[in-house]
Amino acid sequence: MKSMRTQGGFTLIELLVVIAIIAILAAILFPVFAKVREKARQTSCLSNEKQIGLAFAQYYEDYDEKWPSGATSTGTNAVAGFGWVGTIYPYVKSTGLLKCPDDSTTAIVGATYTEYPVSYGFNSNAAGQSDATFTAPASTVALFEVQGVTANVTASWVNTNTASDGTTANVSAPTVTNASYADNGLNLDAATGVTYATSDFIGRSTPDLGAFTNQNGLHTGGSNFLLADGHAKWFRGNSVSAGLTATTANSYQGTGGANYASSTDYSGSVTGEPATAATFSLL
Repeated sequence: MKSMRTQGGFTLIELLVVIAIIAILAAILFPVFAKVREKARQTSCLSNEKQIGLAFAQYYEDYDEKWPSGATSTGTNAVAGFGWVGTIYPYVKSTGLLKCPDDSTTAIVGATYTEYPVSYGFNSNAAGQSDATFTAPASTVALFEVQGVTANVTASWVNTNTASDGTTANVSAPTVTNASYADNGLNLDAATGVTYATSDFIGRSTPDLGAFTNQNGLHTGGSNFLLADGHAKWFRGNSVSAGLTATTANSYQGTGGANYASSTDYSGSVTGEPATAATFSLL
């Protein structure tokens, strides 16, 4: 009698085991893929800041080594530096360069102009300053990441008033909705519609956590910064000091926010104050 060949196949238990293994591998690999994609977006954002840094360098070479002023008024929605993109846009000539890939802000198309997303805020302490004022440009913030800002990036903010860098500037309190953003890191307010893509900075006594896109930072626990010497770098917010420019080089100023000198990486020698890798202060 011929033996009969048994028909091969998977049992239900074997099939369930295979499905379970695939699910485990997916659970392990998908977060890895997500981190790789985020790293690519972070790198693209860092490249944007580097290119904008080159535009700043071209600008102040053309204007007696003065940084752009932007707006000069100090109204509710305007501090020194608002509208900075309009000043350097002739050197950039790309709206895409102004937007971080992780910024979900969309353009607003108007009747006469388009407001494009601008994912970077300008250090208001630097507005109109001479490049020689920066005692330690490699550790002084020039740009930091924000979200929710759209701006008429081709507007030069021309008015009858002359800014400290010799160019004209708008002093009619441009609003958040049509001017690129500037601040010293202290004036976070969720009510403005602008959120910071950083985690909280050192030196802010009244945290407004609603003003942050992500309390841990947009890019894997931190965010990108352009430093005044033109290089771009990733920092955690808690290693960056917000505030006004310090009164003297290599000093600590506690009035108006915790302000650290940028002449050296602040070592934390003032009792109870942490070390910082970068600062908004020019001195």
